[in-house]
Amino acid sequence: MISQYSKPILDSPPPISLSMHHLFANLSQVNAIQQMENVAAYPFLKDRLDKRDLHLHAFWFDVHSGNVFLLSRQRQRFVEVNERSYFTLMEEVKAMAA
Repeated sequence: MISQYSKPILDSPPPISLSMHHLFANLSQVNAIQQMENVAAYPFLKDRLDKRDLHLHAFWFDVHSGNVFLLSRQRQRFVEVNERSYFTLMEEVKAMAA
């Protein structure tokens, strides 16, 4: 009797369209930003953030492509971290700390 509940409902998950993938990506990026804001609200971190003694960064991992993205405050969007963008992104991060 229990075995009837252990069978998967679908043989395989339905395919996700590219537009659905972009929707999920956008929602999970918004979530990453929201989580960074939530962490920044902790009182023991807020003092250090206000003093610029600590900086928070949001990363996002695209499971579909395997790429990693960093939230660029200058560009106001997530930027893929790769060979071309790495040094520019690190300069942006260093400028925040200066």
